[in-house]
Amino acid sequence: MRFWNQAVAMGLSVLMVGGVVGTAVAANHTAAPAKAPAAAAEKTARHAGTVKAVDAGGRMLTVAEKSGEVMVTVPEKASIKRGKDTVKLEDLKAGDAVTVVYVQQDGKDVARSIAVKAP
Repeated sequence: MRFWNQAVAMGLSVLMVGGVVGTAVAANHTAAPAKAPAAAAEKTARHAGTVKAVDAGGRMLTVAEKSGEVMVTVPEKASIKRGKDTVKLEDLKAGDAVTVVYVQQDGKDVARSIAVKAP
């Protein structure tokens, strides 16, 4: 009987030491930082109408739509196409029919692409 008492006492001691060591290791272990969520795809919208004004120096385009006029910022990287041909902002003229795909940034419409209807 004495053997079993010693065996049980030894087993409990091992479990207690293992539990204390395991807790200490877990407390010192730092979790990997959480991954940043994937960037949400930009929500695009469209303006369709005719060019009212072009400010090539200020990179602005004014488009007249049925609902009124809108001003769009046109960054250098925006794609501007007339049919299949790539054109520059300064090539656009008042009266050109356009469809502008844009995103909202800081409360402004910023063009991603402009499709100019071929005459």
